[in-house]
Amino acid sequence: MKKIREVGILELDAVMPIERAAHLTPWTRLMFELGLQRGDTLLGVFIQDRLVGYAMLQKIADEWHLHNIAVQDSLQGQGIGAFLLEAVMDQAREQNLALILLEVRESNVSALHLYRKLGFTEDGVRKDYYAVPGEGRENAILMSCDLT
Repeated sequence: MKKIREVGILELDAVMPIERAAHLTPWTRLMFELGLQRGDTLLGVFIQDRLVGYAMLQKIADEWHLHNIAVQDSLQGQGIGAFLLEAVMDQAREQNLALILLEVRESNVSALHLYRKLGFTEDGVRKDYYAVPGEGRENAILMSCDLT
């Protein structure tokens, strides 16, 4: 059974292997620590008390900025990301937030599909936003979900 709950700084040992496997340029532990220290929210999805995915969110005014989201690589494609993102959206509504904002690599077709399926719309492009190790740069697609 999947459960959602906040992840604390003492649980980052479980976050980091998922982060390193999921991203071309993964966040460092310090990046997560600094986000949590400034009050960002780290939501985790757990299966039988084992962390299998997470979302890092920063609240700015009446918006949540989704800075980082990942699911354990061996469990991708099983609906865990959708479950997590739907929980993020539900919690944002409970907090009366108006908008969720994110950016995603234009090559991340599966994430783009998921975001569109859940009601996110494309708002623009940030040219050459992401570094691609050994290849140069890649555009970011800016997306938002209006919760009002």
